[in-house]
Amino acid sequence: MNTTTGFTEPDQNLPEGRMLQGWLNTYRDALQRKCAGLDPEQLRASPVSPSNLSLLGLVRHLTEMERVHLVHGIPRTRVQFVYYSEANPEADFEELQDVDPDVSFERWFAERAFADAVIAPHLRDDHLPAHVRFRIVKVIGEYARHAGHADLLRERLDGTTGE
Repeated sequence: MNTTTGFTEPDQNLPEGRMLQGWLNTYRDALQRKCAGLDPEQLRASPVSPSNLSLLGLVRHLTEMERVHLVHGIPRTRVQFVYYSEANPEADFEELQDVDPDVSFERWFAERAFADAVIAPHLRDDHLPAHVRFRIVKVIGEYARHAGHADLLRERLDGTTGE
């Protein structure tokens, strides 16, 4: 395990499934740290104009990604969205002024737990089915992409950099 300022990489000698789970957890934890210590207004803020990105929006978006790609994508069940709707496809990012961050974080943690329960049986095998590997890598990519956004947002909010 390689740790630098809170960023923990999984051991490169782990079996594939455990390594992918490790990278998923690495990026989940990175986003959680970027949100730590901020008040609700800061979490809702979109400090990089003209973008509507906020840390709270990223948490909500990644909640949706966990649900779509892991909770429903791996077992191939019909998706029941958390925030998305045809009437408001950007509900994870938009109109957050009255959203309680605590509720959104609770939902994110619950969705992560659901996703981990779905992934767990596949991690016991030495070889992941292709569709499971694809879905996990997709979500890792979403987290990695948005971790960079979170770095910029946090720096604009209070000057915190690093990781």
